[in-house]
Amino acid sequence: MASSNVPLKMAGRIWPCRPHASTPRDLTKAMIDHALFDPATIDAETKALNAEIVAAHAAQADPWSLPIEEVRARRRAGTQASPAMPRSPRAEILTIDGPGGPLALRVIRPQGKARGAYLHIHRGGWVWGAADEQDPWLERIADTCGFVCLSVEYRLAPEHPYPAALEDCEAAALWLAGPGKAELGVHALTIGGESVGAHLAVMTLLRLRDRHGLPRAFRGANLNAGFFDLGLTPSVRLWGNERLVINTTDLKRFADGYVREGIDRRRPDVSPLYADLKGLPPALFTVGTADPLLDDTLYMSARWAAANNGSAFAGLSGNTPFYNSLLAVGMLVGRFFVIIPALAIAGSLAAKKTLPASAGTFPTHGGLFVGLLVGVILIVGGLTFLPSLALGPIVEHLAGAAGQTFPAGG
Repeated sequence: MASSNVPLKMAGRIWPCRPHASTPRDLTKAMIDHALFDPATIDAETKALNAEIVAAHAAQADPWSLPIEEVRARRRAGTQASPAMPRSPRAEILTIDGPGGPLALRVIRPQGKARGAYLHIHRGGWVWGAADEQDPWLERIADTCGFVCLSVEYRLAPEHPYPAALEDCEAAALWLAGPGKAELGVHALTIGGESVGAHLAVMTLLRLRDRHGLPRAFRGANLNAGFFDLGLTPSVRLWGNERLVINTTDLKRFADGYVREGIDRRRPDVSPLYADLKGLPPALFTVGTADPLLDDTLYMSARWAAANNGSAFAGLSGNTPFYNSLLAVGMLVGRFFVIIPALAIAGSLAAKKTLPASAGTFPTHGGLFVGLLVGVILIVGGLTFLPSLALGPIVEHLAGAAGQTFPAGG
């Protein structure tokens, strides 16, 4: 399960989340520094909750010592370590055609007018979890943002290994981006999930781009403590045995159950951290400082920014000068690094021997050449930047006036 971007005192017992090492209010005061990761800076309430979670997990049987069906049943019923969330009386089931047969989408509609849709992909390590185990979260998103929330009941591993879960999520996304829009009466689409749900959300976006020519079918992604490298990042490998909801063994066993032996765990179609991320929608990355998947979010958010997609942090370091500067540098490198080969070619041409001028020579020191050069620069620059600076806000304003967008603060 993923970190929440709300203070833990607001979370209550139905939010057995991987907590922040300090509250979001504290994290936004300064650039990231050692103090944010110092256990001494954790407030008493969060520290007590952390200890309670660890103790509750330690007191129950190791889930890997039990049959997988028993672990799934215990999660649904709720345990001291993982209290069950109440099922929403507002939820309804919508069934579409899936690659493995009928595919269920659990739908929670907003109490007011629908302004968009959120395709949610649940957590559970690809082997546990279900679409109905986080109804309170989806109710809050539905009512706060005006989204119709749809949670995908994808097939679970190890009975259905890679790429079964991904294919189900892909089918759900294609339906929502196609006939689902009209059926639900929405236009703006978003996608997201927690932990492996965030992984599947990114992989779904990549499939929409690469296989269906739909790179921006979804306007944004909400990626909460994603598991983006199945080869295991350093923070996962170094976490150890303490189960603050999950530990190193859990994440390794999740990957083992999802991906069959012999498949490279760091293939781009398995671990999105290694994929070409260009052309994907903006994303919000959320993670806590006390989280085995910390590095997954840090690495992926930096690559997302370098791909010039637009990204933001929540929880770890929301809107700090350090990360704002880091993301700006990443976007600068991602956009302008291609200029270096052009400069190399220009230098090579400049080093060539000069030939005598002839009737067909176009002088580069005259006003005509300078005028043409400046004109090309202005035209190309205008075509590149003016649409994004002018047309985007105009379209968003018109969409908002028509009630077809979603609030920025959702």
